[in-house]
Amino acid sequence: MSENQLLNIINEAAKKNPDLIVFFKRVCKNYKLKRKLQKTIEFSLSERSGVADIFADNYIKANKLYLEKAIKDSDFEESLFIQSIFKLTGIELNEEKNGSAAEVLLLKLESYFPRLIYVHEYLSLNVRMLNKYSYDQLETACKITTELLADSNIKDFSTLGANHCTDSKSIRKNTLLYSLIADFVNCEVNLGYDSNMSRKDAFEIVGVSDNPTAIKVSIFAPLIYKHKSGILFDWVKKLWEHGESAVLSLENIQSITDCWLEDNTESREIKLVTCENESPFNFMIRNEKIPVIYTAGYPNSAVKVLITFLSESIDQVYHWGDSDLDGLKIANIINKICNVKLWRCSIDDISKNIGKLKKVNMVKKREIENFITKNPDFKFRSELEFTLKNGWLEQEAFQLTMNN
Repeated sequence: MSENQLLNIINEAAKKNPDLIVFFKRVCKNYKLKRKLQKTIEFSLSERSGVADIFADNYIKANKLYLEKAIKDSDFEESLFIQSIFKLTGIELNEEKNGSAAEVLLLKLESYFPRLIYVHEYLSLNVRMLNKYSYDQLETACKITTELLADSNIKDFSTLGANHCTDSKSIRKNTLLYSLIADFVNCEVNLGYDSNMSRKDAFEIVGVSDNPTAIKVSIFAPLIYKHKSGILFDWVKKLWEHGESAVLSLENIQSITDCWLEDNTESREIKLVTCENESPFNFMIRNEKIPVIYTAGYPNSAVKVLITFLSESIDQVYHWGDSDLDGLKIANIINKICNVKLWRCSIDDISKNIGKLKKVNMVKKREIENFITKNPDFKFRSELEFTLKNGWLEQEAFQLTMNN
């Protein structure tokens, strides 16, 4: 739901019941004092019908509204609700920080969190955020982002909230911190904010989910792994021998103490491939006996942890993906774990498929140009510049040439 849609709903309810404005003024004043919404708030008899027009009955008991839960369960973000009620009441949401105050705040964050280069760049380009959020909120988001980028262990939102904010519900979906942390993770993972990445995906990349078993990796390889109990498991290898892939959850992987690929083909040049898209991954299973991990687009924590384990015995990973900006960013993420060589998507490979290249639209061209300007040392810059000039190759297009 957009801010305008939400504001229309609230305005209509306020027209029918003007006392609703008095109710929301109390909500706004409390928010300005505590910088967060109240868990519950009481309303008068005259305000009840207006409150009931906006919130479902199961969030209303006697003369009390369970506001925090109502917002958490809604289909709009907490920040949109806050902006809407402040507009309705005419109360200033933030006292604008002047340029020097915003600059001091940004410098303070940069000095405390020097590694979050792309977060600082994002904030400097979006000064309004320095007015929208308090310093405590920005500092908490930076602390949590730093921790998530450094720690691959499974985390859920409740534990994260309890550990950092003494409130297990503080980083739930639709809360301000949820949005802020996801956007900061997005900035660092993508070497700059990428609007195409969902907040859910940003959290899964760093292993945060309320359902950790849903974070999985598919692999087709002769994998042997040692469980923390000391037992050796070879079921992934047995599936490989029968031409089938295996699926491991992040929970499974975090029980592994050691793993390796037991491949009898010692002369094989390609020890391991990472594959961006599903159809090419299935193609490799059906037609090629080459060890491959499916990244499913941007690699989540399960993918990254497994590659980290295997990097101890493999010097180089071959990556096959799209040759657009996202595809090369994915290759770069894997390259941070283990040295990557592009496979079937290098300039030589793309040049041989020149008739199958897809045009880069003007929006994407600007995006690529800005990315190159900000990241001149990007490992796959040559491929990106080729894409900018000639177009990009989808994995599936290369696969079709292999079938012909």
